[in-house]
Amino acid sequence: MNQLAAIACLAVIVSTSASSDAQIRRHGQQNNDDGIYSRTVIHPDETRTVSKQDLNNKFREKRTLDKNGILLMKSIFQLNAGGQPINGLVYDGRNRLLYRSEFTYDTASRLQEERVFSAAGTPVRRLVYKPDRFGKMKPFALSLSLIHI
Repeated sequence: MNQLAAIACLAVIVSTSASSDAQIRRHGQQNNDDGIYSRTVIHPDETRTVSKQDLNNKFREKRTLDKNGILLMKSIFQLNAGGQPINGLVYDGRNRLLYRSEFTYDTASRLQEERVFSAAGTPVRRLVYKPDRFGKMKPFALSLSLIHI
């Protein structure tokens, strides 16, 4: 995977924003009494993302598979008590660590900062948020460092 494609995939994986329902089909969201949630999202290019969230053990795992079921990318996030990611690891399809991420929140549990590092610990992206006039957190600062993977 080339450098630009890897960074674009990373932005999608670690992003906390929702995808447009017009562009994806959601299948099989399952919730059970044990606090485990799962769902599969099938993308227009026939890749799919399978997500599993366990609120009791405070983790979320996402696997992106190609149309033949071959693993392309995997991410694992540790969650806080509110179910928000506090740190994560992103692996390629061969289980090699690509990125590590960290998230911080304010006292109202709003995302304040998102930091992404390469497997070697080099900063790749830093996104800082501040509230708009309606109190919704919006990104206002971004620093990006292009690295070779």
